[in-house]
Amino acid sequence: TPIDAAPSSGFAMTRCCIDTTNTCIPETEGTDYTVPVPIPNQGRSYFRYNSKDNAGNTQTIVSKPIDIDLVAPTYVSYSVSGCDYTSGSDCWVKAGTTTTHKIKHTDATSTPFKQYLTFAKDGCSPNNCPANNEIKSYISVDSGSFTDWMVNNAYMDITSAACVGSCTGTTAEENWQVTTGTTEGSFKVWTFLYDQASLGLGYTYVSRWYKIDTQTPTTTDDAPVGWQSAQIAVTLTPSDSALSSGFAWTKYCTDTTNTCTPSTVYSDPISISTEDVSYIRYHSQDNVG
Repeated sequence: TPIDAAPSSGFAMTRCCIDTTNTCIPETEGTDYTVPVPIPNQGRSYFRYNSKDNAGNTQTIVSKPIDIDLVAPTYVSYSVSGCDYTSGSDCWVKAGTTTTHKIKHTDATSTPFKQYLTFAKDGCSPNNCPANNEIKSYISVDSGSFTDWMVNNAYMDITSAACVGSCTGTTAEENWQVTTGTTEGSFKVWTFLYDQASLGLGYTYVSRWYKIDTQTPTTTDDAPVGWQSAQIAVTLTPSDSALSSGFAWTKYCTDTTNTCTPSTVYSDPISISTEDVSYIRYHSQDNVG
């Protein structure tokens, strides 16, 4: 919008040019301004212009940087360490375990802004989960400011996030720390990134389940009560909660003093043939320990 102070000889022309080096000359390389000018280039462009009145007074060239980002960020990778037990895509953890989740995104133009880590219970989709079934935090990439946003510490606590190396350029690679609570649950792991232009990649499922097993397995036996007149065989049967990482082992021992430490891995019924009182001692452990 050209403006000239009164008295004015009137405007002769306004010319403009666009480049990426901030060097073009509107009068010689530009065009007459008549309608709003589209800026087509991805990245930084410079819109340069000036006006001249009919008396030949020429305005100093004005240069305005224009930053355009039309391309969403890119998800690169995810990894997790510290699981108590891993089976396929399942990371199994017990109460109190701390795991590290490394997430990497890139954005070549406006650069990364906020990275999110999300746990969605029972396979629900982020932003569509029942109340308290979505656990989510984010980090502002450039400043390193961490926000513990959607919280349910009974299942887990996303305690922190920190940059791996440098996170002020086109790459956001963050280490997230997560500590397990005392309530069992099964969660899909998701991530999300906004860039500086507020373009979002959309939630990415990282092909990993985070499963919390906090219950100790139990074991029962079918040993008869009282004196027996023949050799017997005792069967041990381990059991665990519905959300179970599976059994690692059941160990047992037998003695006549009720003091032995179970060390033999159970596989077949235990034969007892010694006269006098015998004791069977046993316990089981699941895969998360």
